[in-house]
Order: sequence, then structure tokens, then C-alpha cells
Amino acid sequence: MSTKKSKTSAKKSKPSAKKSKPSAKTLGMARTAAVSGPPVVTLVIHVETKDNPSTGHGRGTFTAPPPRVAMHRSQQVRWRNDQRGFSFVVDFGGSWPFAESQPAGGITTSDPYTVRANAPAGQVFKYSVGVTDNTGGIFGIDPDLEVL
Repeated sequence: MSTKKSKTSAKKSKPSAKKSKPSAKTLGMARTAAVSGPPVVTLVIHVETKDNPSTGHGRGTFTAPPPRVAMHRSQQVRWRNDQRGFSFVVDFGGSWPFAESQPAGGITTSDPYTVRANAPAGQVFKYSVGVTDNTGGIFGIDPDLEVL
């Protein structure tokens, strides 16, 4: 009879010192570090302005933001366009889920406005994203924002 212990049973697992946080992939959005307070979620806005055979996306296809974004109550969010010379407007209409007052004309390229979710958990808000490209082309999408 053998008295050797197997290598796998002899190893002790060390508890992780880090607490698990939801990943950017889980939240469906890009995350950046905040200076203070909860993390700021940056939602990138990107639209294809011509057919892109390498990705299969046609003209007018939004590759960001995703069709549905989930964020935690009290989490901060801002929108950012990643295309030079393009402008955007984010408009929630009458259903504003944030603690800060709604800016007249929506959240825009010139007034990026970081806001903090203040709606009850479980609510879903439809909003509009409008993009004007550097040739005057106009594109739009109506994604959802869910408060967890």
C-alpha cells in the first residue's frame, strides 16, 4: 500500500485577496477609472459611414454602443465619439434616469456630461443616439439602458 499523497491533493489553494468586480464584458461596456466615487463607464459611439467588407458591417451600422447597456444604480456614465470630425447627441426624451438635471438639447459632443444613474433597479430606458459625420451624413440608433 502506498502512503504517497498525490500532488494535486497536497497543494493548498490560496484565497484571492482581490474582490471580484463585474468585468467590462459582463456590463457590456468599456470601463475607465474614476478620479473619485464609483467607476465611470465610458460608452463609445461608433458608426460605419461606408460598407466595410472586412467586418461585414454596412453603411449606417452602429458598432457601439451596444443595443442594451446595463449599469448599476449610482454608477457614472459618459458617452464619447471615437471618430474625428463627427458629432453626436444622446437624448433620453422624457425618461431621464440620472441624478443630474437633464441638459437642454441632450448630451452632446461639445457637452459630454458625466451623469450618475439614479433610477430604481430593474428599470429599462430607451434613448436615442444621433451622429453626424464629417460629410453631413446623419445616422441614428435607439439602444436601451438598464439600471441594475
